[in-house]
Amino acid sequence: MGSGSYRAAIPKWQKLEQEILERGIEPESLHWPERAKYWFFGHGGTVDLETEKVVYGEKLQRVGQRMAYARGLDESGTWQPNREKDELTYALETAEHGGQTRGYGEVSWKHGFPKDKPTYRSHQRKKEEKVEQLRRLEAMVMESREVACEAIA
Repeated sequence: MGSGSYRAAIPKWQKLEQEILERGIEPESLHWPERAKYWFFGHGGTVDLETEKVVYGEKLQRVGQRMAYARGLDESGTWQPNREKDELTYALETAEHGGQTRGYGEVSWKHGFPKDKPTYRSHQRKKEEKVEQLRRLEAMVMESREVACEAIA
């Protein structure tokens, strides 16, 4: 990425994105979350100006496919990303680093995820996740029972 890390690179990427938009091209990465976009560009990803698609390269291929899938789930409303489980952590298949925020460099979670400040150090978020998991599990059990009953009858 260079000696300036994300701090120096982000303004360059923002300027490049603005120039692309001024040409009338809407890159596929335009609607990605900022930190996912910055992480992607910081790890060698680019945008093909003719096809408007992101170019992953070999090492980013799986991450790119998982990112597209996660974005589709988010846009359809079937999944609500949050601080620790968002598109980027899903695509990378690893949990967010403690103490710094991917895509921004050495920025704390408190500053890296400003919209999630109310849930910072909140046990309520974990409780809500457990309730949602239990609700999904109960729905799966009920569906399985219905299928079994139909098969028997």
